[in-house]
Amino acid sequence: MQRGILDLYRQDIAKYAATKMHIRSIFDAIPSQLDKKNKRFVLADLSKSARMERYASDFMWLADAGVVILCRNVTEPVSPLKINEHRSLMKVFMADVGLLSAFGMGDARRELLTGDAGINWGSFLENLIAQELLAHGLEPYYYDRARIGEVDFLVERDGQVIPIEAKSGKDYTRHAALNNLLAVREWGLDQAIVLCTDNVSVDDDEPAITYMPWYMTMFIEKPQPEHIIIEEP
Repeated sequence: MQRGILDLYRQDIAKYAATKMHIRSIFDAIPSQLDKKNKRFVLADLSKSARMERYASDFMWLADAGVVILCRNVTEPVSPLKINEHRSLMKVFMADVGLLSAFGMGDARRELLTGDAGINWGSFLENLIAQELLAHGLEPYYYDRARIGEVDFLVERDGQVIPIEAKSGKDYTRHAALNNLLAVREWGLDQAIVLCTDNVSVDDDEPAITYMPWYMTMFIEKPQPEHIIIEEP
């Protein structure tokens, strides 16, 4: 059924997309791009002459169609993240992690359930977290600079930026890039989250780092607006 959905996506691209060749090549390249260490989508892998100004609307077509999630790089991890985004650098996740599994990456259900570390956990885990954050009203970004390193996700709540790291191994307390990011005091980051295989714990050093199991991503929600009650005089 999942492979059938992927085939229907391809048919819709051929039927409705103005630049169908560009969009189809982006769509089919998603698994291999996520299989890379930094998971950033590299246009040169599609064509040596590919340039973002020619492909930008194609990425947006897929995102607007609900097929992919665009996770853009930011130049600085400060609020508002939207105005700091680097639009030519992004990760491209599938909008559904189950479809990613069916999309040329083999049937990983048994391995995921039994904890087989032989599969590419990174691709599935980051895709799942991006999907869950977006489902709870948080647009995912990421940060990657040579002097800091790569931090998997950044989200914004009440004007505060929260860095999030996704860890699949037992060494989840080792996160050099996250530490480097938090150490830049002018950015004013006062909290961070590490999603890991262990239970909930908090490192109270400032800035505070909260460790949570993967499934608790659903609790990193965007606050709901307060209801204002207007009483008649």
